[in-house]
Amino acid sequence: MKDRCDEAENWLVQLSVGHVLEALSYAITCATLPEGAIKYCNNEFVRLFGHGESHFRTVDEFIERAFLYEYQRVIARNNWFESAHSRACDAITVPDMEVDVLAHDGVIRTVLHSGVVLPREKLCVAIFKDFSTTASSQNLLREIAYIDDLTGVTNRRGLRERWKLETHNDPEVRLAFLMLDLEDFKPINDCYGHEVEDVVLQVVAQRLERAIRRTDLVCRLGGDEFGILLVPPGADEQIQMVCDRILASVAEPITVGDRALSVGISIGGCLYPDQAKDKRELLQRADMALYQVKKTTVRGSWRWFSEATMPQDGSNHEISGEGKVARV
Repeated sequence: MKDRCDEAENWLVQLSVGHVLEALSYAITCATLPEGAIKYCNNEFVRLFGHGESHFRTVDEFIERAFLYEYQRVIARNNWFESAHSRACDAITVPDMEVDVLAHDGVIRTVLHSGVVLPREKLCVAIFKDFSTTASSQNLLREIAYIDDLTGVTNRRGLRERWKLETHNDPEVRLAFLMLDLEDFKPINDCYGHEVEDVVLQVVAQRLERAIRRTDLVCRLGGDEFGILLVPPGADEQIQMVCDRILASVAEPITVGDRALSVGISIGGCLYPDQAKDKRELLQRADMALYQVKKTTVRGSWRWFSEATMPQDGSNHEISGEGKVARV
């Protein structure tokens, strides 16, 4: 077996390795170990990214300047560091990862990045496969799946994916959810029909997105019911400011044709993990708080979930008046 491997290796050495690399449809760059100095880039690398081997001196410089997102830079550096510092003598495969690379012409290329480290040769080979078109198609399908087609905000599936993203690294990360329900909405449909109703929903969705912070997420849960994931919820005063902006924004008249229509909105909120053990319970308890607004409070206001309406389970929050969160 060893003789066969040696024979194959000798045969490959006799070939022009550079000619083989230039013929590949993968972008390839080679660097020396341990300094990571870039010594070679094939034609596909130059075509794809617009950079030759003289543009970046080292692998780390290429990662720092061309990899678009910090989290991708961190993962890539960790992958290469672990592979380059392995005690193995044979070839070490660098794990696959998706990377967004800023090309020389300003275009962002989405690529599948992998590689191999050859310890005996003191060489690392980075490989990039362009799948920007495939990624664009996947992004379009993802948008269709996760975006409400009427209002353009996130739907229930999108909320579920955002929840997974926020809780993936820290299941106990502090989040809050606001359940929102329009007031005086049904008469609009009864009087003016679905077309006007749709316009009102679209305007409300736009106003909600303007009222929240950049890190928060608006979603449509169905009908005239919306939700907002607060990431992170911040201090009580910040939550109150968001809710007050929502109430004031939605209360402004909505012009549809020659009509000025008015709707209100009621809000129920709940904290995770303080008051709910998972997303399902968080939404349920936010909905309970919303029900309390509709039942006992002036409509068009907001209220936090109260343990007073539930068996005590050790939560450290309770409602104190309208729209106030009290520590107990």
